[in-house]
Amino acid sequence: MSDSLQALDWGELVERLGSAEELEASAREAGALLRKRQVGGAADLLRLCFAYVLGGFSLRTLAAWADQRGLASMSDVAMLKRLKASADWVGYLVSEVLAERCPEAFAGVRSDLRLMAVDATVVAPPGPKRVYWMVHTVFDLSRLKLSSVEVTDRREAERLSRGVKAGELRIADRAHAKAADLAVVVGAGADFLVRAPSNYPRLLDSDGQLLERLALCREAGDRGILDRSVRIQDGKSKVEVAARVVILPLPPEAAAKSQASGAPVGRQGAIQA
Repeated sequence: MSDSLQALDWGELVERLGSAEELEASAREAGALLRKRQVGGAADLLRLCFAYVLGGFSLRTLAAWADQRGLASMSDVAMLKRLKASADWVGYLVSEVLAERCPEAFAGVRSDLRLMAVDATVVAPPGPKRVYWMVHTVFDLSRLKLSSVEVTDRREAERLSRGVKAGELRIADRAHAKAADLAVVVGAGADFLVRAPSNYPRLLDSDGQLLERLALCREAGDRGILDRSVRIQDGKSKVEVAARVVILPLPPEAAAKSQASGAPVGRQGAIQA
């Protein structure tokens, strides 16, 4: 990997990101390169970030690698500080590249609404599978950059409300469709759009009567789509939050694929604040 990093045409990479001058300006604005002491400039700093992420180096090995190639001369502790200070800058560069390649991601987005994708993944070290870490992420779809990354032990469950702020639309899969958590999101002045699981949370009509999901799916099948105001209720605390449930049959090609795999032909459902 170090040979590959050495062989890359960094001049070409810098040009793809704009220019050396633009890199210097963005690095300074993000606080990644307030002083050039120990490192030559923004291009060299970016190369150190690439080497650390792609090279699998320890901080001490990275410091030795950088010194050998004349990129920087600093201790492993100083290297860690530089990398930490570069996180927002690298995120900005990634968002600029994605915005250029996927301009449709910004099309039609309200300036006052921040689209936030929320998810979590499991990182399991060697050993018993009951020991693992959870990596919780919030990705700002409007700016195409990570808003937050938090690592916890397995006792920390996925939460849609993690770090929620007013004016956000939080988008997530069915694991986040928990009534109490959705209520926290709404209470913070944000909205949500989550997949609707087949058996939770409880859906109530305007009279407080429990809605049967199968009946809703059949109605959606007859109409082609179902969009209904509901109240979502937590089974234990009885906390409720107003929402809309949207159900539509799978497209024919998706239904055929589901049948071919032996899975039941289902319907897509979503709950929206």
